[in-house]
Amino acid sequence: MQTWLFQSVLERYDLLGALQAAPEHGMLISWKTGKYTSRVRRGDRAIIWVSGKAGGVIASGRVAEAPSMVPEESWEAVFNKDPKEADLLAQRARIMLDQVFSGILPVSEVKAKPALSGMSIFRFAQSSAFPVTSEEAVVIEGMISEWAGALADYAEQGAEDAGVEEGRLTWAMHYIRERDRSIVKKKKEVELERAGRLQCEVCGFDFASTYGDHGDGFIECHHKNPLAGPLTPPNTKLKDLALICANCHRMLHVGRLSTTIEQLREIVAGRLQLNLPRR
Repeated sequence: MQTWLFQSVLERYDLLGALQAAPEHGMLISWKTGKYTSRVRRGDRAIIWVSGKAGGVIASGRVAEAPSMVPEESWEAVFNKDPKEADLLAQRARIMLDQVFSGILPVSEVKAKPALSGMSIFRFAQSSAFPVTSEEAVVIEGMISEWAGALADYAEQGAEDAGVEEGRLTWAMHYIRERDRSIVKKKKEVELERAGRLQCEVCGFDFASTYGDHGDGFIECHHKNPLAGPLTPPNTKLKDLALICANCHRMLHVGRLSTTIEQLREIVAGRLQLNLPRR
C-alpha cells in the first residue's frame, strides 16, 4: 500500500469549506492525481495537505476509487475559486475521509522531523499529489496520531461548543497553540516573581489559595489578541498572554465574538458591586 500527500492550495480552492461539507456527501472527496495517476490505487493511504508556510495536515483517509477522467462533483465545484477549472475533465481519485482535524498539524513541525525533511512535497511543491516513502509514512502517521490525541484532549475539556468568529477550527488552533508550554511556563515564572502568586487577571481567583498544594502553580493562559485565522502563524510574546482561571477563560470565548479581558473584568466587577445573585 502506498501513502500519498494530496495537496490543496487555498488561494485556488476552499478546502476548509469542502471538508465541512463532506459529511453530507458520504465523506467522499475528489482529488487530482496528476503525473502519478498510474500509481494511485484503491486502498492507498491519503493524507490531505494544505499548502503554504502556515499549512500542513488537515485530514486523512483512503483512496476509495482509482483515478478516472472526470470533472469535479457538482457539490465540490462550488468551492473551486476558478469555475472553469471545476468543469475541466481531469484524472481524479475519490478519497474516503476517515479523519478531518479541527486544527492543522503545522508544516513547520512536520519539516522539523529529520526523517521527513526530505519529503517530495518539500522538494517539488508544484503538484497535487506526492508519494510518501514507507519510512516517511511511519513517522508522519505517528505525528498524526499524536495530533489527533491532542485534539481529543481539547474536545474532552468540553470546549467544542465554544467559538470565536472564525469558527471551531480557529478555537481549536488557539487551544493547540497554547500547548506550547515553554512560553506559558515563562509567563507563570515572570508573574510569580512579580506578584508571588498566580491570580486570574479577570476575577482574582487564585487556585493555590483555594486548593492548597493541589492547585499550586495551576492557571490557564489566554491569548489577548484574537488569532487572525486558522492558518495565521502566531508570533506570541509574553505581553500577548494573560493568566486566567478556567471559568473566565470559557467566558472569554462564549458567543460568536470573543469578549476582551477588560470587558469581562467590568462584567464581574459590576455584578460584585451590585451584589447580583447568580442565576
